[in-house]
Amino acid sequence: MPKWVVQVVALAAMAAWCFLCVSYHASAIPIDLKAKADLALKAAGFAETSGLAFDGRMATLTGFADAPEMSAKAIDTVRSVSGVLDVQTNIIPGSKTSVESTQFEAKLQDVIAGKIVEFDPGRSTLTPNGKEVLNQMVLVLKEFPERPVEVSGHTDADGYYDMNITLSKERAAAVKAYLITQGIATGRLYAVGYGPDNPVADNNTKVGRQQNRRIEFHVKEIR
Repeated sequence: MPKWVVQVVALAAMAAWCFLCVSYHASAIPIDLKAKADLALKAAGFAETSGLAFDGRMATLTGFADAPEMSAKAIDTVRSVSGVLDVQTNIIPGSKTSVESTQFEAKLQDVIAGKIVEFDPGRSTLTPNGKEVLNQMVLVLKEFPERPVEVSGHTDADGYYDMNITLSKERAAAVKAYLITQGIATGRLYAVGYGPDNPVADNNTKVGRQQNRRIEFHVKEIR
């Protein structure tokens, strides 16, 4: 075999070997940085590091931060790791629990807005229209299966106060019972009756009294 052919083959083999080495080290860099950054975050007091990712030498932090200073601390900690070029962030202010509660509350109010959970007059028996509204509520409740909800009954100020309190409690309980039949866990639902104590409109008008006779849904904070 001519000498020049041997030299060409040797050079090609060396180039391939160098390419493999470069490729190996390029792929190893993010893994190495990820391990270093994980350790740095844990040393700084961050128990959870699953929101840290790397694209080459660029770090990305995602997740929740109870306070702005915690977000800044996490960013500075990762940025201080040797080899990290910069840190991009997608950190949402507030704890995961508080953010989910806000989102859940907004969806609950969207479902009930402009609608009435209807009952037979003076009773706690749900009408078909009332059940249809609750069926829409079930879909939202199932989106957030861990979050507890207060179901509150309200009346207008007509009639005896004690009777209104009792009716509001019975209607809230009827709503809870129906939601349970639709697959909502009983431990998530808290039925209360406020009677006429929390009006949202003027009880001296017909329209106002209609608005005051209502069922409300609100996220109940986990304690």
